[in-house]
Amino acid sequence: MVLLGAYPVIEWVAVMLVGLGLARYGIARPRVVAWTALAGTFAALVALAPGVELLRVSVVQRAEAGTDASLQAAAVQTAAVGESLQAFGNVGVCAVIVAVAVLLTGLARPGVRRVAAAVLSPITAMGAMPLTIYTAHLVVLAAAKREENGFITDDSWPLVIGLIVGSMAFAWCWRRFIGRGPLEELMRIASGRSRTAV
Repeated sequence: MVLLGAYPVIEWVAVMLVGLGLARYGIARPRVVAWTALAGTFAALVALAPGVELLRVSVVQRAEAGTDASLQAAAVQTAAVGESLQAFGNVGVCAVIVAVAVLLTGLARPGVRRVAAAVLSPITAMGAMPLTIYTAHLVVLAAAKREENGFITDDSWPLVIGLIVGSMAFAWCWRRFIGRGPLEELMRIASGRSRTAV
């Protein structure tokens, strides 16, 4: 779980820390929103295309390597660099999305804020229960693993779309009719914190 799997801890803790840093820095401030959007755009433009290209190259290298261990190792290294660049670029895309969402829901005129809050409510609901949503994603991705062209994968567009739409629908309904996410509520109970203290 630290190095491998759908959500390797070593990679996604860094992403989580970027989110925490933005929250601590004051993402609701106009200047922070602007810098977040600029930095995110830069990261996406600089890293995504090279990352995708390196992943494509690594697939070709693996196919051509056959049983040659040194060529296989080179393909793995190329893939690792490509995946790192892709992760960096994806964080940039996410930063832009966060900046736009804050702009629409916190810094826009009241009418725009009301409409944006209503439209974005399924995403807000997912953000209110990250432990539940991420855990559900891990379970679904673990169940979706299969071998394809000699590689173990869980990639598929129907799976991605299903996870996104299913997560939004579940989170929105749960938050609207029940409240706090189920695992978030279990963590609150386990911590001994009362609802009034929260």
